[in-house]
Amino acid sequence: MILIKSNFIVLKLKSSFFPIIFLGFTCGLLLFSKSNLPAVKAGLKLWANSVVPSLFPFFVATELLMHTNLISQLGIILNKYMKPMYYMTKRNLLTTIGMLAVVSAFAQKEYPSRAPMTPAMSEYWTPQPPIVTPGKAPAEAIGAPSDAIILFDGKDLSQWENSKGQAAGWTVHDGVFTVKKGTGDIRTKQKFNDFQLHLEWCIPEGIEGTNQARGNSGVFLQGIYEIQILDNYENETYVNGQAGSIYKRTPPLVNAMNKPGVWNTFDIIYTAPTFKKDGTYRTPPRVTVLQNGVLLQNNTTILGTTPYVGFPEVVQHGDGPIALQDHGDPSAPISFRNIWIREL
Repeated sequence: MILIKSNFIVLKLKSSFFPIIFLGFTCGLLLFSKSNLPAVKAGLKLWANSVVPSLFPFFVATELLMHTNLISQLGIILNKYMKPMYYMTKRNLLTTIGMLAVVSAFAQKEYPSRAPMTPAMSEYWTPQPPIVTPGKAPAEAIGAPSDAIILFDGKDLSQWENSKGQAAGWTVHDGVFTVKKGTGDIRTKQKFNDFQLHLEWCIPEGIEGTNQARGNSGVFLQGIYEIQILDNYENETYVNGQAGSIYKRTPPLVNAMNKPGVWNTFDIIYTAPTFKKDGTYRTPPRVTVLQNGVLLQNNTTILGTTPYVGFPEVVQHGDGPIALQDHGDPSAPISFRNIWIREL
């Protein structure tokens, strides 16, 4: 009698196991509804939008095959092999489906949104490039080669325009031109592909400010990729924002700054990118930069755009202008002279 009762209890427990588990999951959903209901909703939405539409054709095909003699014969043949593996009572089948739905709902975990980018995320301060004292700066501007296109001859900005295509508003005086704060960037009217560019720039003597707020400007190759211009003479900043850096990307090999009041030279050899049909690089842009005759970038690959906030992006483009930046920092404006370019 005791043995019969024990077997009865065991059978009851077996038959109630799946319903109890399902009931436990249901209670969990109710107790923690605030966090779980969105996941359940997402799981049901997944079933409605993806699972059911993808399986519906198979349901129809199966139903049609069930009415043919072929499927019946195949069922008879396979029944004795497959039945022990897949047989379930209706109650256990429903319980299993319910559990799968609950597990699917829990799997749809919602993660917090990505934190917004800040400028500091793309800056690094060490190791600082070694300081190299350049040779004596020439008193006069270096002459242009015979095949060079003169972009500034000391007289006017006729080769330049502002970002709206209007006349450049920077100040021309004494054979140089100076950034006019607040008027915006300027760019060449002519567009270029591969080139050798020469320009000379000067940080005003007695300039004040620190870090990036001291003599900040930049030269943009094809209007997209910035080579930083900054007073790094006894002025520490993040290394991928120093003069001669591919801004926010690749720091210069060395710091070759002249002190404020002394002219600096940039000689830039640039190879433009080529693109595949999908807009990605076939060959990325590359650049070599010398400051005051000292190598800062040695045929360096440019990985993409050079934004202040964020990381490089590949933007498909063609020929582009040379642009100079009106940065907007509060320090005294810098000056430029003797700008010429050779197309390669």
